[in-house]
Amino acid sequence: MPVTDRMVQQSLSSGIAAAERQVRSSVRDRQLTQEQFDAAVSFVYNTGRTDALQPANAGRMAEVAQQMHQYVYACQYDRRGRRIP
Repeated sequence: MPVTDRMVQQSLSSGIAAAERQVRSSVRDRQLTQEQFDAAVSFVYNTGRTDALQPANAGRMAEVAQQMHQYVYACQYDRRGRRIP
């Protein structure tokens, strides 16, 4: 079945809206900056996880960052595209 641009935009918009709702319901006790909110929405959108945001309610933003970093997987490659161990 062909996927139209409109279908992609609708799916993206609804996914982002759901992630925004999840962030707002998970972090109720603290006001996030716009940058923090955007990062949290991106994190929830991409992982579906809100547990990493719980320390934000106590203002422990460094702990939030540490927990979010646990989901970052990166590999280095050389100029020929070979993975560097």
